[in-house]
Amino acid sequence: MSEPTGPASTSRPPVVQIVLGVLLVAAVIAAALVVERATDGDLDLPDTLAGGLRADRELPAAAVVAERNLEETLDATVTLATYRDDKGEGGVTLTVIDAQAGPFAPDGPQPAPEALGLERARTELVREGDTVCRLAWGKSVAEGDTPPDKDPVAVYCQLGADGRTYWLNGRGISVDDAVEILDDVTD
Repeated sequence: MSEPTGPASTSRPPVVQIVLGVLLVAAVIAAALVVERATDGDLDLPDTLAGGLRADRELPAAAVVAERNLEETLDATVTLATYRDDKGEGGVTLTVIDAQAGPFAPDGPQPAPEALGLERARTELVREGDTVCRLAWGKSVAEGDTPPDKDPVAVYCQLGADGRTYWLNGRGISVDDAVEILDDVTD
C-alpha cells in the first residue's frame, strides 16, 4: 500500500461554514424585521387640523413617557401628537396605534339617561359614522330640563382605519369637529 504523499489536508469540514452562513442569514432577517417594525409606525401626522388647531411639535416629557408606556403596554408602535388652537381654548391629542381597533367603551356599559331619571347623563357614548366617542358633559341634566346647547367639556373618540387605531382626546371641540379631524387624518 502506498502512503499518501504531500501535505495533510488543513481544510475544515463544510459544516462550520454552513452554520455560520445560516447564522448570518438569520441575523439579516432579524435586523430587517426590527427595521420594518420601527418604520411601520412612522406616521406623519399633519401640522394643522380642522378648527384651526396647530401641532405642538415639542412634546412634553410626560407625552414621550406616555407614548413609550403605550407601546410597551399594547405591544404596538404608537405615534402621538398634540394640537392647540391660537386662543388656548381648545386642544387635541391624537394617538395612532399600529394595531387593529377593538370595541370602545371606556366607562363600560352605561344605562340610558332616562333609566336614571335624566335628560342627559354626565357622560354619553355616541357613534358618528365609523367613529365612536365618549362625551363628557360636566353635569347631568334632570329629566324634563333642556340640555344647554354647548359642546361637551371633553370628547374621547376612536376610529379604526387601515389596520390602525386612531384615538382623539379633545377639549373645547364639538363631536362633529372630532369626527372631521379623524376622517381627515385617516384619508
